Amino acid sequence: MKSLPSGVLSLLESGRFAVRTMLRVDLVSGPAGVWSDAHDIVFEAVTYKGLAGNMTVDPIASTSDLNSDQVRVTLSGLDPDALAIVDDSDWYQRPAVVYDAYLDAAGAVIHVEPAFVGFLDTAARSDRAGQPATIELAIESTSRELSRSNGRTYSNSDQRAVGGATDGFLKHLAQSNSDTNIYWGREAPRGSGGSLG
Repeated sequence: MKSLPSGVLSLLESGRFAVRTMLRVDLVSGPAGVWSDAHDIVFEAVTYKGLAGNMTVDPIASTSDLNSDQVRVTLSGLDPDALAIVDDSDWYQRPAVVYDAYLDAAGAVIHVEPAFVGFLDTAARSDRAGQPATIELAIESTSRELSRSNGRTYSNSDQRAVGGATDGFLKHLAQSNSDTNIYWGREAPRGSGGSLG
């Protein structure tokens, strides 16, 4: 469930607001940003170039499993600011964030929050005769990291290999990982040693 500040909720209730989409990609050369309005803005020391009418974001679905979700951002018109994200830069698998920006009736940004966080996976260009030129960016969710194996065994010896010979953080893991019978609401059988009462 989305939680918004009270000032934003009041603005939404009044009906005098607008929502814009911002895209930030952290390239090797530094962060690059575009957004779906006509003018440039600065947010958290990053300049977001205006791409009014030339930026669309597919609906962002929420899931509760470990599937690696994607969101597609389409930049049309091959604007130089849009091209800067994928031209002459190492953009593949770079961190990317899609933000929702809430604007008041005067057009001032009053609240920005992340809508999707992930890694820039593909950047497909389309430039066909009779159709607008586009770049379709696919951003893969950070949830992909949850299902990747990393070779760690999370044992005492593995922890000492990673953290140092004196790192005994997992030294009691084998003892705590054994099965223990816990008898709730009744007395344990005689000799089991598992009674809590």
